[in-house]
Amino acid sequence: MLGTMCKYLRFLGYDVYYPDDKMSDSEIIKLAEEEGRVLITRDKDLCRKSRNAICIHSEKIEEQFKELKIHVKIDENKALTRCSICNTILVHANKEEISGKVPAKVYESHTDFYYCEKCKKYYWYGSHTKNIMEKIKKLVNN
Repeated sequence: MLGTMCKYLRFLGYDVYYPDDKMSDSEIIKLAEEEGRVLITRDKDLCRKSRNAICIHSEKIEEQFKELKIHVKIDENKALTRCSICNTILVHANKEEISGKVPAKVYESHTDFYYCEKCKKYYWYGSHTKNIMEKIKKLVNN
């Protein structure tokens, strides 16, 4: 329901849990309460059932962030510190140790690499990262 928002909040460095379709409303609420999370949802019924929820109405990511910013101050200081896929905090990867694990052109043209220990995925600041940061700036400053 808010998968794109989840991904961008992870890009911003937020610890975001995105439940699968198999979890019931009561399981989602219980998990959020146990872990001290704010529940962000487009599901009005779920929002009403939870004590700490933000109900998002729009289907468009730009409008969703506008709605979210009414309730939460968005901080860009931890951007690109988490894996956008699994939420794990990224660790700095030693360049010498990743030779052959990223494309040769990328290896030659970059010095800083990051690694997700859970997904086993490497990250670097390339044109894709620049595009993500531009989109984040638009979402946060809109």
